Amino acid sequence: MSSPTAFFWRTATDRTLDDLLQDAATPEFLRAPLRRWMTWQERNATSVAQALRAAQLAPAWAANLVVLDAQVGDEAQSQPYAQALRRPRAWAWLAVPGPLPPHAADWVARAPTDDPIVYAAAALRVDAAGRLTHLRLALTGVSARPVFVPAGLEDFLGRPADEDTWRAIAQAVAEAVRPKDDFRGSAAYRRAMAEVLTRRALQAARVPASA
Repeated sequence: MSSPTAFFWRTATDRTLDDLLQDAATPEFLRAPLRRWMTWQERNATSVAQALRAAQLAPAWAANLVVLDAQVGDEAQSQPYAQALRRPRAWAWLAVPGPLPPHAADWVARAPTDDPIVYAAAALRVDAAGRLTHLRLALTGVSARPVFVPAGLEDFLGRPADEDTWRAIAQAVAEAVRPKDDFRGSAAYRRAMAEVLTRRALQAARVPASA
């Protein structure tokens, strides 16, 4: 399959992450994690291809790609990045469809400049009746994988986009994550933060900062 032609944004994967950060065409939701949690040396030393293949190099960036329904591909095939995470390999291009859904992220860290202990990204769409029609979530710091993508989110489609629904989704995520203890936080703490941050990310996506 050839590279996509009807995407909101796309890039070749031989560029560096610093190239993406400096490019004003890159969605801000993808620039923000690179700016906040990677040094310019790290960004210059890491290609898009490397970061796609090893999500631990830029986990929050990877989580944001997932919730924006990013696609990866080459001359032979393409697939959602969320699917490609399961079997990492080299890809020739990265693209994000548009228009972008309302999206947001929240995280907890030991200090403002530290890498997140737990990070939650969300994207959603709501119909005229105020019911969910689209829902994506991705978290870091809550499983053995760099990026955790909850299953079963389609069960929440059609529900009111309100606090009861956010709470139910967050509780389901907390039950699904498989965090491990480490020096930055216990498994119990990470599970609790997964619930809190998922709810906050959903709330923020429903009422974006620009609204």
